[in-house]
Amino acid sequence: MKLAVRRALAIGAGSAVHIADGDLVGADLGLTAEVLAAAIRRGEPDLVITGNLSTDGSGGVIPAMLAEHLGWPHATALSSVEISADGVSGTRGADAGSRLASASLPAVISVTEALPDARFPNVRGSM
Repeated sequence: MKLAVRRALAIGAGSAVHIADGDLVGADLGLTAEVLAAAIRRGEPDLVITGNLSTDGSGGVIPAMLAEHLGWPHATALSSVEISADGVSGTRGADAGSRLASASLPAVISVTEALPDARFPNVRGSM
């Protein structure tokens, strides 16, 4: 997991937090969202970007649960994203094509694998 945090910082994340606690092993989605929301509150970010699904449970509900705990709006399953000074918008797949979703900041969004790959720095840039 430490590699993922370093990689996120190398490609431009403003900050990162790695939560490691043996008491959280096997935590359900509700506890996971609660702990993540507490960490997010400490950092006071304007935007939280998550993946669409986790690799362990594939529940797909953590982004919405985070937004609920934080009292923030959310836009999930985005396949394109535009961020402005006061909001975030994007498109997500729908039965009849695609649909526009938007939220004012601060917000939680989740993105799908349809977004372009991140630009990774070379080894020198990672240091």
